[in-house]
Amino acid sequence: MEGSTSRGGSRHPTLRRAPLDPSRRTPAARAGQAERTHPPALVFDAAARQTWTAFYDHVEREVGSGGSLEPIRGFANKLPEHAARVAGVLGIVADPRCTEITSGHIDAGIALAQHYAMEALRLFDAGSARPEILRAEQLLDWLNSRDGELISLPDVYQFGPNAFRDAKTALDAIYVLEDHGSLEAVEGGAIVNGINRHQVWRIVGRSP
Repeated sequence: MEGSTSRGGSRHPTLRRAPLDPSRRTPAARAGQAERTHPPALVFDAAARQTWTAFYDHVEREVGSGGSLEPIRGFANKLPEHAARVAGVLGIVADPRCTEITSGHIDAGIALAQHYAMEALRLFDAGSARPEILRAEQLLDWLNSRDGELISLPDVYQFGPNAFRDAKTALDAIYVLEDHGSLEAVEGGAIVNGINRHQVWRIVGRSP
């Protein structure tokens, strides 16, 4: 890929087809190729160039501090180039003699690049999730599988998932769910399953 500097320092790529292995060409093809030292370039048409530039600028903003692509900055910096390459491949597949990348090609290339960016973010989030958050999500899944509006601390460490077999671990997860609005503490306790409990929470959104 070659590029030329544009407004704001953006670079517009120019794609060149990779030459085929000479040993796999027919004699006629080899003779024709010998007359050309470089394969033809693929360039953006005006509309595609405008779309790609907007995507480039968007990525530049989002890889900055606090941007949505900051966690995968190293990968995201190459998204415009990936989008352009995919667009070029799509153009050649549609018409092996094409010399321009159209809006349809670059739209598809950008869509695919964004898909891979979302996957990279998902994997980053999965790998960086704090253990206490994962435990709280496990507890919430268990709570959602049960009937009733109220839950007590002993219910969690006596009958809940194996990860919550002591009061401290159970309480830590409950506090996380409380902070995130999934549980509400019942002041003064309540009767749960026929037993008067001192530490009780109401599952938010659950009917009595």
